[in-house]
Amino acid sequence: MKSSSYFWGVLLIFCGLFLFAMQFEWIVLELSFAKYLWPLVIVFIGISLFNIPQYAKNTLAGLSGAILAFFLIGLFTGSFCSNCDGDWSLSKLRLGGKGIYSSHSVIYLDEGTQTALLQFKGALGDVKIDKTTNNLIEMENDHEILDMDVSDTDSVNKLVIVNSLAGSSTENEPNTKLTLNPKIIWDMEFSSSAANVEADLRDYRVRKIDVSSAISNLDMKIGRKRDTVNIDIESSISDISIEVPKDFACRINSKTALSDADFKGFTRSGDTYETENFNKTNRVIFINIESGLSSIKVRRR
Repeated sequence: MKSSSYFWGVLLIFCGLFLFAMQFEWIVLELSFAKYLWPLVIVFIGISLFNIPQYAKNTLAGLSGAILAFFLIGLFTGSFCSNCDGDWSLSKLRLGGKGIYSSHSVIYLDEGTQTALLQFKGALGDVKIDKTTNNLIEMENDHEILDMDVSDTDSVNKLVIVNSLAGSSTENEPNTKLTLNPKIIWDMEFSSSAANVEADLRDYRVRKIDVSSAISNLDMKIGRKRDTVNIDIESSISDISIEVPKDFACRINSKTALSDADFKGFTRSGDTYETENFNKTNRVIFINIESGLSSIKVRRR
């Protein structure tokens, strides 16, 4: 069999199989490497021009076809992002049923950074925050409408903005996963709408959380990394669940009626709910609610 037959056979088989599998989201390919390997195709073709055994030419032709197949798949799915530089990198692409892709964005940690403000803007769909990273922050999302940017407020403070470029709505809501650095102090501001927010913050040094936008469901877990945590909720949330450490004191202030409140282990006095150890420890979580909630549960574990 001619070498050209191996080349075209492998190329077409690889392209067909992987594009077929990606359509059904059976696989998620790491494709960023492919844009660096294509020069090997030229090298292999050059080697095959020498007087070498036919089986070696066939092998080189097959390898060339495989490399070129990965390159074409990456090019076809938009894997080789033309505006990715510095702290932002696109590393994973997926061609799925919705015609969307997966991306991985990284903002590196600068020496001397002590605090960061994480802001959410626009329509974000589902948001999940958990696990840790040695970088400042990492984001994985499955929609091209999301963007992440960072700026310096001074030499030790950072401002990180996760923004939906679609404005207030999008046909396919994105799913976003964020991983944060556990060593710096974090403030968070949710000024965007979201379908669901699941935030496991137990590994982070969270100082303050502000929620000023509509969120359908908010599930948050607070850890022991800081002695004082402030949570302010100023918008409508259908269902909210907050888990706090049992050895921490907690006070809940509500200026509006709570239709379904579950505060086991709290004592009520007017619009204030306090745990029995509120005046016995300096490790305190403050929760302030200034708008209506359909259901709220605070768990102590």
